Amino acid sequence: MKNYGVDFFRNYSDLLEGISEKSDMQIVIEHVSAVALDEGEQEIQAVVNALRKLGDTGEGQQWAAAQGLNPSDMSDDDIRNQVIAPMGRGAARLARGAQGRVNMGQVKQGINALNTPVIGAFAKGQIAKQVPSGKVRTFGSGNIRPATVDVDVSSGDIDTVMDVLNNLSSEFPRAREMFDQGRFKDALSQVYRRMAKGDADTPQ
Repeated sequence: MKNYGVDFFRNYSDLLEGISEKSDMQIVIEHVSAVALDEGEQEIQAVVNALRKLGDTGEGQQWAAAQGLNPSDMSDDDIRNQVIAPMGRGAARLARGAQGRVNMGQVKQGINALNTPVIGAFAKGQIAKQVPSGKVRTFGSGNIRPATVDVDVSSGDIDTVMDVLNNLSSEFPRAREMFDQGRFKDALSQVYRRMAKGDADTPQ
């Protein structure tokens, strides 16, 4: 695995410019941009794996195509450099927006239903039907372009999302706690903290 140096996420400082308040996310990224991330190699790989799985969904493929990317032809290094590295501001904005729109009570009910063997298969179809279909505009940041994605969630997509959520929850338990509380920005910040684990100046 390639050893990334101190400049790997340095461009986040520029990407976060323009956010009106100095958020927890920005503070974390400022720390991350000053250190090498090979201390958190396992954590970085977990995020790469999650993005690779999401890139296999129809919506993920549409988003990647809008960026001129083909997930099936991308190496782990490509995902780090072409997807993770440019996404700082866009990810923070998306997390803040989701925090005000998502009903976490309903999300938890859905997750609990999916984890119940008797009704799990039925719940997948019901949840897929409840996700609004239609065109959604995604944020852009840095080299990431805004994209219009035609959302049509299937039961298979629910399987993929749950697999990603469970795998990331195992690697980032504190972030999962924050996610369950609806604190999406804080959960995202915690993921970045862990990717920079071992740095004395980055809160863990």
